[in-house]
Amino acid sequence: MNSLAVMGAIAACDQDLALASLALGNLASLAGRGMRHQLQLATGEFTLFDDSYNANPASMRAAIENLAHQSPEKSGRRIAVIGDMAELGTHSQDYHLELANIMQQQKIDLIFAAGPEMAAMYAALPKRMQGAHKSDAAELAKPVIDGLRPGDIVMVKGSLSSGMSRVVAALLTFSETGQVAAPRGIEDAV
Repeated sequence: MNSLAVMGAIAACDQDLALASLALGNLASLAGRGMRHQLQLATGEFTLFDDSYNANPASMRAAIENLAHQSPEKSGRRIAVIGDMAELGTHSQDYHLELANIMQQQKIDLIFAAGPEMAAMYAALPKRMQGAHKSDAAELAKPVIDGLRPGDIVMVKGSLSSGMSRVVAALLTFSETGQVAAPRGIEDAV
């Protein structure tokens, strides 16, 4: 969406759209901000969308809707791995609980959740959609990895403080080594 605004501004300034298109084509997603990975399992591949850097009700809804529009291969599933949304004030629990309805409406197959704010949301899900809930994102990496199968599309999202980049790091390491390592995320460097 930001790219469209940039192109509009370039056109309004009567500048070279072809050159701008080439420059925009070379941009890559930043870690935690929508980066897509094709990762290996012993028996095939799965897709990971790393949106672990930040979350609020609107961006969480958009990420869930994006996941819902993905087409898993073969027997793959749409899997949401979500952590707490921070700094939502007195309505925080309501915003988190609303995600259960959104994921059911969007037909997300399986949900893994981390953090105290996600507990009520997770409990509100039908059993068939429940992967695991843990109080900490680092504890969630192993259940997510154990639940993966070829063709799955996995979206990881949460506020930076929820530590969801640890799950992403664990998935990347597992894909490279076949080992479940102690997850470290970008928030460990902050």
